[in-house]
Amino acid sequence: MEAIRDRLNRDREDKRQMKKNLRASLVGIVRAGTTDSDDFGRAVDQATEAMQRRVRAGCDALNDLHALLEPEQRSLVADALREQVAERRQARSERDERDGFRKVATKLMLDVTQLSVLERLRDDWRAKHKEVRPSDAEIDGLIDAFEDEDFPEVLAQVTSDKMAIMRDHVASAGGTMQSGLSVLSNDQRSLLAQ
Repeated sequence: MEAIRDRLNRDREDKRQMKKNLRASLVGIVRAGTTDSDDFGRAVDQATEAMQRRVRAGCDALNDLHALLEPEQRSLVADALREQVAERRQARSERDERDGFRKVATKLMLDVTQLSVLERLRDDWRAKHKEVRPSDAEIDGLIDAFEDEDFPEVLAQVTSDKMAIMRDHVASAGGTMQSGLSVLSNDQRSLLAQ
C-alpha cells in the first residue's frame, strides 16, 4: 500500500511540473498570437505524453490495489468511494464554473462579438472535455466493478475508450486555441499572457 501511495504522490508532482511547463509555453503562444509554432507542437506533445503517463500510473495503482485486497476489503473500499463520489458530485453541482471566464472577459474588456466567439469556444471545449473524463455512469460502473474479479478488464476498456477521445481532443486543440487568439487584439493577448 505504501509503494502504491508513493507512486501516486510522485505522479502528482509530475502533474504539477507538467502544468507549470504547459503554462509557460502557453504564455509565449498567447503573446505570439498563433498556435502555428514548434513551441505549441512541443507543448501539446508534452501534455499528451504526461496525461497518458498519469492515466497509466493511476490504472496500475488501481489494479495493484485491487489485486492486493480481499473481496470483503474491496467492498469496503467501493462503499467509501461511493460516499466520496456523492460528496464531490454535490459540491460540483453547487459550483459556478463561469465565474473565472467572466473575470477574464472583464479584464480583457471584450466586445460583444469577441465575448460571443469565446463563449462558444469555451462551451465547445467543455463539451469535449466532458467526453474525455469518465461520466458519472462510468465512474459508478468502475466502482461496482472494483468489487468483482473482472475489474482490470473493465478499467482497461474504459481507459482505452477515453484515451482515444483524448487524442482526438488534443488534436483539435490547436484550431480551437487559434480561433480564440484570432479574435483578440495584440493588447488583449499581452494582458491575457500576464
